[in-house]
Amino acid sequence: MPTTVPTTVPTTVPTTTGETSGDDTYVSLRQVDFMNGFTYDTEVDYSPVATVTDGEYEVGERGDDYFWFRVKQVLLADLDGDGPEEAIVSTTWNGGGTGFFDSVLVFRLIDGGVTNGGRVQFGDRGDGGIQSVEVDDGIVTVWSFSTTQGACCPNEISASTLVLGEHELVLGERGPTRAWWTPDRGADELEFIPGTNSAIITLYASDTAGSFVFEAGAGQRMTLRFDGGLAPDEISITDLSTGELVPGFFEQELPSNGMYEFRFSDDAARDLPARFELLIDGEPDPAVTWTPQVQQFVVTDAPLVATSLVWPEFASSQPGTEAANQALTEYVTSLDDYWIEDVTESSEPQGDCTYDVSYAVTFAAEDLVSVRFDFYDYVCCRPYPNYGTRAAVLDLAAGRIVAVDEILDMSRIDAITEIWIAELESQGLLPEGVADLLGARPEFDSLTLVPGGVEFGTDRNSLGGATPGTATFVSFDQLGDLIDPSVVARVTAQ
Repeated sequence: MPTTVPTTVPTTVPTTTGETSGDDTYVSLRQVDFMNGFTYDTEVDYSPVATVTDGEYEVGERGDDYFWFRVKQVLLADLDGDGPEEAIVSTTWNGGGTGFFDSVLVFRLIDGGVTNGGRVQFGDRGDGGIQSVEVDDGIVTVWSFSTTQGACCPNEISASTLVLGEHELVLGERGPTRAWWTPDRGADELEFIPGTNSAIITLYASDTAGSFVFEAGAGQRMTLRFDGGLAPDEISITDLSTGELVPGFFEQELPSNGMYEFRFSDDAARDLPARFELLIDGEPDPAVTWTPQVQQFVVTDAPLVATSLVWPEFASSQPGTEAANQALTEYVTSLDDYWIEDVTESSEPQGDCTYDVSYAVTFAAEDLVSVRFDFYDYVCCRPYPNYGTRAAVLDLAAGRIVAVDEILDMSRIDAITEIWIAELESQGLLPEGVADLLGARPEFDSLTLVPGGVEFGTDRNSLGGATPGTATFVSFDQLGDLIDPSVVARVTAQ
């Protein structure tokens, strides 16, 4: 299990930026004080290093070359299974403006020296900022925010996993994004994100009372799962159509159509946030399990030309699981073949180049799973990196990847595209004049199964110049007979 490093330890530990020399040798990272006298590489041009005291570093005045850096959390755990612990450090920095930019770093102990094992950058406050970092069985889980209301006001949250590969720490699995509610930032009504059936509730130390309402239907099963921290003294859920409390609310079939009220009160102080998952219809634990696999390949050191691929390996009783895992491995590891050839044989690298792949399991049943891969493709000298999606649907019974034309009737692609474009327009994701920019109608780059429907994905620029990638949910009902009914049956049976 991970250990949190105390913020007060002896200050005789030598300063290091990740490489030690001379007599700076250690037996364990527990000897290293990451909060005092430790120098971090910030990767910020105008203040490239920060030596912390009590976890902080500050230089300059606001408006005049100001820089502030803070260590938010330090954990110790064995991430790669080799015995010695690594240090997992979450940090944030501010350059004098409104942005606070969060990252997670890992440090290894190699030959007695502290060595930087990589960094994964997240974001700014509500737009990718980190809520918490946890470690269990060598897997780092980062809860981070997203928002539809600006960086000031997070209203969505997701849990992503980080894994330590041969060369560096990388983003493993991107967890599903869910609605997020907390008393100081939450709205009166909790609304689920389209295509999802759960939300995260967080109660901080200062939150002593609060409430919200949510909509559900008669016969739906509500599960309230406690996920850590100190639970409030009192929690109640009331059926507002009758005014009656819902008994046994931690897992209960709801009696009415309409609005329900979640209310809590607490007199006790809590050091850690209390976190709940509110789930409507469905079990939070999937019928099949998976673990992240990682392959990292360095073509050249200077300039750096490297790839980092992460994908899931499934464990199931289905007879084709091993073959399906092998097919997925071959699919993922082939993604960077053309990229490596392009940057090494077709051109001479003029700067650092990377190709990174992470994943999200979007649907998981005992015999059928779907995975969306997000790639980040940076070729030296390009003004902007490319990023986008690829996807694979695995049949764990038959042991193979299911082709898109086995899911959708691709002979009727115009009808499929029309539905998808209408959904893009309804969500405000389709730029005006995109058809003129492309000279044709847009095309999706990936198809992923999700509960209740499919997700159409596009790469950066697929909808026109400078447009970001998209992931757009379309329900089975919207697609109608354009989707294979046997696929719908297998997904909805779960």
